Amino acid sequence: MMTQCLVVLACLTQVQARLGMDVLALLEHDGAHGKHGAKVANKDDAAAAIQKQLQEVLAAGNARLSQAEHEHEKVLEKIRSDAADDFSSKAADLGAAVVNYTSDLGAAAKKLETSINATQKGLDRIGKDLDVITKAKIGAKIGMAQRKLRRVKRTLASASEEAGKRAEGALDRESDSLMGMWVGDLSKPLADAKEKLNEIATAPPPNPNANTAFFQDDDDAALMGVMDEHGMGVPTTTTTTTTTTTTTTTTTTTKLEKLPTAPELTKKITAAQKELDTDTKAAEKKLDDSIAKADKSSEGRVADVKKTLKAAEKKADDAVKAE
Repeated sequence: MMTQCLVVLACLTQVQARLGMDVLALLEHDGAHGKHGAKVANKDDAAAAIQKQLQEVLAAGNARLSQAEHEHEKVLEKIRSDAADDFSSKAADLGAAVVNYTSDLGAAAKKLETSINATQKGLDRIGKDLDVITKAKIGAKIGMAQRKLRRVKRTLASASEEAGKRAEGALDRESDSLMGMWVGDLSKPLADAKEKLNEIATAPPPNPNANTAFFQDDDDAALMGVMDEHGMGVPTTTTTTTTTTTTTTTTTTTKLEKLPTAPELTKKITAAQKELDTDTKAAEKKLDDSIAKADKSSEGRVADVKKTLKAAEKKADDAVKAE
């Protein structure tokens, strides 16, 4: 918009300058011929000449303006294309960050659940030897940890969804900054990037044990087939045996596991809850850092686009003003 205004102003300035000179020439011409009794036809010829020159100036200005606009649009198209690529790249990184965040929260919850089960098991083993108050205190701490675990599991999906929205915010901020510089519509690449981010963030985790049994059975069958082909197969036989039952007495010595103490159980369940809080904060910080990294990258890109637009506008202005 600014470039077009400058172009029009430059054209008008040139037209005004030339029109002024032509009018002055016409007046001098008219004055000279008036002294010698010039005819009205000469005035008409001079006016036609001025009009022709004016049309030529406007045509030249329009041609330069059209060329400048064409070159400027090529710059804008490049900016929009680069922005779409950048959105897509950031969507992949931010989607992975959301996945890691969700995974970290799930791992922290699993760790707490394991500690709760171990503490409860320990309490069951020594509970009969504890006084009622001590047993009740440990049971209360286990109950508190269980409530915290249920809350984490219940809010895990919503926490992951909220993380996805925060990640999308980084894309929105870059898009708003670029569109504020009149580079054109970026709504389509922005929507595509958000869709990509959400697909990554909500994809189910791969099962590392999937098809393991199938491949093992398949490998065993293939190995047996190769051995049979080379005469090394194990023959299949049917054997009938008669078994005589003999009663024997075996003495086994089992090493007993050390029983936990009440203070150890209390310490364990208390530490598990603190560890959940620590792990949750660490997961949130990782997500914050990923979003901050995307924002910083966007700031650098916006600054580069500003420089590119400024250079393009100067080039267009110089081209329009050229004689």
